[in-house]
Amino acid sequence: MDGLQVGGYTPFRCVRTQEVRDLRTVLRDWQDVFFEPLIVATQVVHGTNYCFIGNLSVLPQSGKSRLIKIIMFVPIPGEGQPEIVDVEDIDI
Repeated sequence: MDGLQVGGYTPFRCVRTQEVRDLRTVLRDWQDVFFEPLIVATQVVHGTNYCFIGNLSVLPQSGKSRLIKIIMFVPIPGEGQPEIVDVEDIDI
């Protein structure tokens, strides 16, 4: 487990297809916005925290998007539903 820190996030990597599906399910109630995840890091807790970095666009396409961080928590099976726990703008 080189490079991992107990309690810390993994290094960022490309987002996997199932992670995108899980995120889209949690974001299904977001009206008039589209989030395109670019990279993700994970943290194992009593479940898994996913830290997604990506572009958020307001629909219909305004031509403008902004970079944001979304933290999604996915509990262990039988312990509840996935949920968004934090959303932050990233200033670059």
